[in-house]
Amino acid sequence: MHDKKEYLTVGEIANFCRVGRATVHRWVAKNKIKSFKLPSGHTRVESGDFVNFLNEYNMPVPEEFHTANYKRILVVDDDDAVLKSVKDMLEDIDNLNCKIELATGGIQGCLKLGSFKPDVLILDLNMPDLAGLDVANELYHSPSQSSTQVLVITGFADENIFARLKDIGVEKILIKPFNFEDLKKHVLDCCLLS
Repeated sequence: MHDKKEYLTVGEIANFCRVGRATVHRWVAKNKIKSFKLPSGHTRVESGDFVNFLNEYNMPVPEEFHTANYKRILVVDDDDAVLKSVKDMLEDIDNLNCKIELATGGIQGCLKLGSFKPDVLILDLNMPDLAGLDVANELYHSPSQSSTQVLVITGFADENIFARLKDIGVEKILIKPFNFEDLKKHVLDCCLLS
């Protein structure tokens, strides 16, 4: 089994993806896959970066890369700009071996809870179709989702809502706008707990 700390050669990636080495070299040249060069000039790719590449391009992840550290993260927000920003921030977290799914709004978020079964749910509170509080409540009433960690992101600091969230088990709340380091800390904490 490959560990996320291991490094892959161009030939190994070509074999996993069933493509030629030249194709992998083109992916590297176009920065589609994060890589580095050894002093000898040979290219290496960290296995976590390889998994992120496969996920980004909706390619199947070989079974040996499904490790205990692999996490599924669902981001639910009604603002496409926030979804993109959070996804970009998550992709910038070093060694976060994960698949990221986005859901626009609470209803789509509830649907993806069942099909994607996230380890971590990043959830906006104020959405017009179905409030984040309702999505969190749905999650906590589903036995199959009991280990999912929830990180709420909101632009409104309402102590009554925060108390209701804590009552259903949500402990992590980030107030918008937030910075990369705050998101990173909370996401990594959630990943450890899931």
